[in-house]
Amino acid sequence: VTHGVYLCVDCAGAHRGLGVHLSFVRSSQLDRWSGAQLLRMRHGGSRRFTEFLEGYPQLAGSVPQRSRPALRQRYASRAAAFYRRRLEAECEGRP
Repeated sequence: VTHGVYLCVDCAGAHRGLGVHLSFVRSSQLDRWSGAQLLRMRHGGSRRFTEFLEGYPQLAGSVPQRSRPALRQRYASRAAAFYRRRLEAECEGRP
């Protein structure tokens, strides 16, 4: 939910290991979603986040499955933090 992206079950498990401050994961079938979380998914999206990361060559492309260092590099980056703040502002109606 943090970045508004959809993850497969395997990737969701890897993301859970990053900590909720970097990647907060919810199940689309098992968890209850708040209105704010649904709005974040509506404004975000996997394609949008991927396209954003293409502007950062060191973060672009697919992450090797189960590579915690590569995941941490991507989601702990300043670029990802900027994306999270921008997505949050959009969801709150701020510029």
